[in-house]
Amino acid sequence: MTALEPNDAVAQPTLRAKRLGLHTQHQAVVIMRTDCHVCRSEGLAARAQILVSAGSRQVQATLFQVEGDELIALDEIALSETAWTILGVANGEAVKVTHAPQSNRWQASADVSTATASTHPPLRRSSMTSSPADTPTCILPLS
Repeated sequence: MTALEPNDAVAQPTLRAKRLGLHTQHQAVVIMRTDCHVCRSEGLAARAQILVSAGSRQVQATLFQVEGDELIALDEIALSETAWTILGVANGEAVKVTHAPQSNRWQASADVSTATASTHPPLRRSSMTSSPADTPTCILPLS
Protein backbone atom coordinates (compact mmCIF):
# COMPACT_ATOMS: atom_id res chain seq x y z
CA MET A 1 0.00 0.00 0.00
CA THR A 2 1.41 3.39 -0.95
CA ALA A 3 0.64 6.79 0.48
CA LEU A 4 -1.27 9.21 -1.69
CA GLU A 5 0.81 11.88 -3.30
CA PRO A 6 -0.49 15.49 -3.12
CA ASN A 7 -1.28 15.35 -6.85
CA ASP A 8 -3.42 12.22 -6.46
CA ALA A 9 -6.80 13.92 -6.23
CA VAL A 10 -10.07 12.02 -6.42
CA ALA A 11 -11.72 12.68 -9.77
CA GLN A 12 -14.64 15.03 -9.32
CA PRO A 13 -17.84 13.85 -11.05
CA THR A 14 -19.02 15.86 -14.03
CA LEU A 15 -22.35 16.64 -15.65
CA ARG A 16 -23.18 17.57 -19.24
CA ALA A 17 -24.22 21.20 -19.75
CA LYS A 18 -27.59 21.87 -21.37
CA ARG A 19 -28.80 25.30 -22.48
CA LEU A 20 -32.22 25.80 -20.98
CA GLY A 21 -33.14 29.15 -22.56
CA LEU A 22 -34.33 30.46 -19.19
CA HIS A 23 -34.03 34.25 -18.85
CA THR A 24 -33.49 35.21 -15.21
CA GLN A 25 -32.60 38.93 -15.24
CA HIS A 26 -28.84 38.44 -14.70
CA GLN A 27 -29.23 35.76 -12.03
CA ALA A 28 -27.29 32.56 -12.63
CA VAL A 29 -29.66 29.61 -12.16
CA VAL A 30 -29.09 25.91 -12.72
CA ILE A 31 -31.48 22.99 -12.67
CA MET A 32 -30.53 19.48 -11.66
CA ARG A 33 -32.55 16.36 -10.99
CA THR A 34 -33.27 15.40 -7.40
CA ASP A 35 -31.86 11.91 -8.06
CA CYS A 36 -28.67 13.22 -9.69
CA HIS A 37 -25.52 11.53 -8.40
CA VAL A 38 -23.83 14.90 -7.85
CA CYS A 39 -26.75 16.26 -5.78
CA ARG A 40 -26.73 13.17 -3.61
CA SER A 41 -22.96 12.93 -3.15
CA GLU A 42 -22.52 16.66 -2.48
CA GLY A 43 -25.66 16.91 -0.32
CA LEU A 44 -27.16 19.63 -2.52
CA ALA A 45 -30.74 20.81 -2.02
CA ALA A 46 -33.01 23.28 -3.79
CA ARG A 47 -32.04 26.95 -3.46
CA ALA A 48 -28.45 26.04 -2.52
CA GLN A 49 -25.68 28.26 -3.83
CA ILE A 50 -23.36 26.14 -5.95
CA LEU A 51 -20.22 26.69 -8.00
CA VAL A 52 -20.29 25.40 -11.57
CA SER A 53 -16.96 25.25 -13.38
CA ALA A 54 -15.82 24.43 -16.88
CA GLY A 55 -12.06 24.61 -17.31
CA SER A 56 -10.90 27.92 -15.84
CA ARG A 57 -14.37 29.50 -16.04
CA GLN A 58 -16.81 29.35 -13.16
CA VAL A 59 -20.12 30.79 -12.04
CA GLN A 60 -21.89 30.84 -8.69
CA ALA A 61 -25.54 29.93 -9.23
CA THR A 62 -28.76 29.13 -7.41
CA LEU A 63 -29.79 25.49 -7.70
CA PHE A 64 -33.35 24.43 -8.46
CA GLN A 65 -34.32 20.78 -8.70
CA VAL A 66 -36.81 18.79 -10.75
CA GLU A 67 -38.07 15.23 -10.59
CA GLY A 68 -38.24 12.92 -13.58
CA ASP A 69 -36.50 12.90 -16.95
CA GLU A 70 -38.83 15.13 -18.98
CA LEU A 71 -36.62 18.24 -18.74
CA ILE A 72 -33.09 16.95 -18.31
CA ALA A 73 -31.29 13.62 -18.27
CA LEU A 74 -29.79 12.18 -15.09
CA ASP A 75 -26.25 13.25 -16.11
CA GLU A 76 -27.20 16.78 -17.26
CA ILE A 77 -27.30 20.21 -15.66
CA ALA A 78 -29.56 22.84 -17.24
CA LEU A 79 -28.17 26.39 -17.25
CA SER A 80 -30.00 29.71 -17.41
CA GLU A 81 -28.91 32.12 -20.14
CA THR A 82 -26.84 34.09 -17.62
CA ALA A 83 -25.00 31.00 -16.38
CA TRP A 84 -24.57 29.79 -19.97
CA THR A 85 -23.05 33.07 -21.10
CA ILE A 86 -20.68 33.34 -18.13
CA LEU A 87 -19.40 29.78 -18.54
CA GLY A 88 -19.19 29.96 -22.32
CA VAL A 89 -19.83 26.22 -22.68
CA ALA A 90 -21.24 24.20 -25.56
CA ASN A 91 -24.16 21.78 -25.30
CA GLY A 92 -22.93 18.53 -23.79
CA GLU A 93 -19.66 19.98 -22.45
CA ALA A 94 -18.57 18.58 -19.11
CA VAL A 95 -18.93 20.84 -16.06
CA LYS A 96 -18.13 20.26 -12.39
CA VAL A 97 -20.43 21.21 -9.52
CA THR A 98 -19.47 21.91 -5.91
CA HIS A 99 -20.81 23.89 -2.99
CA ALA A 100 -20.17 27.60 -3.41
CA PRO A 101 -17.49 28.96 -1.09
CA GLN A 102 -18.84 30.71 1.98
CA SER A 103 -18.66 34.46 1.47
CA ASN A 104 -17.08 36.80 4.02
CA ARG A 105 -20.50 38.37 4.64
CA TRP A 106 -21.94 35.03 5.76
CA GLN A 107 -18.82 34.24 7.78
CA ALA A 108 -19.12 37.59 9.57
CA SER A 109 -22.78 36.81 10.28
CA ALA A 110 -21.85 33.39 11.67
CA ASP A 111 -19.17 34.99 13.87
CA VAL A 112 -21.73 37.46 15.27
CA SER A 113 -24.23 34.65 15.92
CA THR A 114 -21.59 32.64 17.76
CA ALA A 115 -20.53 35.64 19.82
CA THR A 116 -24.15 36.50 20.63
CA ALA A 117 -24.95 32.93 21.65
CA SER A 118 -21.93 32.78 23.96
CA THR A 119 -22.81 36.06 25.73
CA HIS A 120 -26.47 35.20 26.41
CA PRO A 121 -27.57 32.58 28.92
CA PRO A 122 -29.15 29.36 27.59
CA LEU A 123 -32.93 29.15 27.35
CA ARG A 124 -35.15 26.77 29.27
CA ARG A 125 -38.80 25.86 28.99
CA SER A 126 -41.16 27.17 31.63
CA SER A 127 -43.65 25.01 33.50
CA MET A 128 -46.16 25.76 30.72
CA THR A 129 -44.88 22.84 28.62
CA SER A 130 -48.08 20.90 29.25
CA SER A 131 -50.07 23.45 27.24
CA PRO A 132 -52.07 22.32 24.17
CA ALA A 133 -50.12 21.97 20.92
CA ASP A 134 -51.76 25.04 19.37
CA THR A 135 -50.73 27.27 22.29
CA PRO A 136 -47.20 28.70 22.13
CA THR A 137 -44.77 27.48 24.78
CA CYS A 138 -43.19 30.13 26.97
CA ILE A 139 -39.36 30.18 26.85
CA LEU A 140 -37.47 31.76 29.74
CA PRO A 141 -33.71 32.37 30.16
CA LEU A 142 -31.89 30.29 32.75
CA SER A 143 -30.77 32.27 35.77
